[in-house]
Amino acid sequence: MSRIAVVLIFYCLTTIYGYSQGNLVLNGGFELLTECPKEVSSLTKTAQYLSSPTEGTTDIFSTCSSGKVGIPKNFRGQQKALSGEAYAGLYLYSPNDYREYIQLPLDTVLNKGDYYEFSLFVSLAESSTVSTASLDVLFTEAPIALTTSRNLSKSRLLRGQHQKLNFQKLSWKGSSRDTKEWVKVEIGFEAKGFEKNIVLGNFRADALTNKFKTANKGPVTKEFAYYYIDDVVLVKTRHEMYELGAPYVIEGVQFETDSYLLSDFAKTKVRELYQKIRNMPKVKITINGHTDDMGSEGHNEFLSHRRAKSVATYLVNLGFPEERIIWEGHGNRKPLVSKLTEEARLRNRRVDFVITDFEDQ
Repeated sequence: MSRIAVVLIFYCLTTIYGYSQGNLVLNGGFELLTECPKEVSSLTKTAQYLSSPTEGTTDIFSTCSSGKVGIPKNFRGQQKALSGEAYAGLYLYSPNDYREYIQLPLDTVLNKGDYYEFSLFVSLAESSTVSTASLDVLFTEAPIALTTSRNLSKSRLLRGQHQKLNFQKLSWKGSSRDTKEWVKVEIGFEAKGFEKNIVLGNFRADALTNKFKTANKGPVTKEFAYYYIDDVVLVKTRHEMYELGAPYVIEGVQFETDSYLLSDFAKTKVRELYQKIRNMPKVKITINGHTDDMGSEGHNEFLSHRRAKSVATYLVNLGFPEERIIWEGHGNRKPLVSKLTEEARLRNRRVDFVITDFEDQ
């Protein structure tokens, strides 16, 4: 089969699997191949647009291949593609700071101040002797090409590189030890206005990489964590604008008298709030609970605190980072409506939230 025919076939697959629907990553599904992979370490040779920023030898696998680079069975384990007919593979941990990376270009430079959602799916290869959640994304102005096979530390990146860098810490939505299912990893962030390329991998040295032994019982010659990668997606998102420091009532989250339990309807409203704030970068949220004027001051203080905690706990259970949320109870000291009617009391039995700046450590 000719090179052009292979490219056309995989181009058609991209329209089937959604890569024309707003994804700014070029060949983020690893489907555009110039030829079927024949050997390991061939991502740069056979995958269009993709490269390695270092001398690390990243792999690509395809259903049109067999043996070491086939799908579902290959030299590091067995895994079906999440979608399409191909995926990549790389070492997130290997001794002596050896690392592998995937460098992907974007379709356009990101707009400064706009919000984007970045995601991909990973699966730990069965032969791995350790697992690690040390997977992050680096956005750059231009492609990187360094003559090293070691980890891309910030000092190593800045040495000889005269360009802006934007590191983003990825959040796992499942276990980094999963060898059966694909696990989503994602982050929401605000663009700085220069981002045109992506580098994926572990930028930490061995000593700074948290790793955990796997259940692999095979012959162990060294510790390594090898992960399959599929469906790398970057999309522009709508960002709900909130005034910093201003309270916003969570409409629909109201409580029965003397209760701090969330109704099913209230949980729906909290889930709606979660969808709005889940990927807002570098923010902290304070949940405030309130009561009506009925009951003693001490009891209302306790009740308002529990109402705020109910909402905060539900947000954390949905996936909002626990370190970015606090809750407070205000009793009946801050009524929304001052009238002493049942309707007014119902409105005062509420929860609101306040957004403030929050810088990741």
